[in-house]
Amino acid sequence: LIHSQPVEVLDPKNCFPSFSMFRTVFCVAVSVGAPGVLGSEVFSDPALFERLSHFKDVGVPDTKEDPVNKAMIADGTCRLLDVAKGDETAFSFWYSPESTKEVIDALAALPSTEKPSNFTLSAKKSLAPVCKRTQKQEVAEKDYSCRKGYDFRVIKESMFNWHRAVCAGPSESSWKGEFDPAYQPQQIAMGAGFLCIVACDCGGWDFPVSSLQSFAASLASAEETKTKICDELPWGLVDFSAVSSPDTLAAVAFPILHMCGCGRCADCGDENRGRVEGRPGLRGGMREEALIS
Repeated sequence: LIHSQPVEVLDPKNCFPSFSMFRTVFCVAVSVGAPGVLGSEVFSDPALFERLSHFKDVGVPDTKEDPVNKAMIADGTCRLLDVAKGDETAFSFWYSPESTKEVIDALAALPSTEKPSNFTLSAKKSLAPVCKRTQKQEVAEKDYSCRKGYDFRVIKESMFNWHRAVCAGPSESSWKGEFDPAYQPQQIAMGAGFLCIVACDCGGWDFPVSSLQSFAASLASAEETKTKICDELPWGLVDFSAVSSPDTLAAVAFPILHMCGCGRCADCGDENRGRVEGRPGLRGGMREEALIS
């Protein structure tokens, strides 16, 4: 795999521009995905640091009394580590405060973010086994879901915030002069996943982790996900903060269910079972018109 002579590489984005054996070895390491060199396009080590440092320093302290966003931080943390096989349920943390607590406690115990490399490497080492253990194929008890356990007011406000982060422009008044969008690929993948977890659950659909993973399959996948969400749920027309019930939220979010990749309808009648393909079958009936702000 490693050439004994220097090899000219024409793409400066991938390898060093000078002729050297070091450059050659580096390029081969990249090509086989050697750990610690580049990693995933979307969930690269710099992306891990950006999200996990924010979760640790801001998210964990701010969600002590907010189980909705605490569950999403646990989900986002484990998606960043990318240790799931793909057949697990995407509701592992949304349905389980116990699993959420395990991840949040491990995240809070990480070393200071003042040393980025130490923090990132420590996170990958200590969080991976916790995520493997807590991401499950099934979650038997549903004491917490879109329809019970959580404060629905927090759910709908969170949906508003995630939707705004992905789709709103700088002129949106609710930014209050501090434009803070989810524009980086890992941020888009996180926000899209949070939206889809709630949308699929409120509609009564199963949701596999593999669907969440697809949002971060590549830089192009992340951007395509953003485009689809914002096309189907146009900012300025759809206002999740105005929905009055889980049924209404499910109906308003219906346009993105196919993009989300929800699985089989868990709680619909037999006549409505099947994959989401832009047809009726959702609790709440047909696709409703978007709520106008």
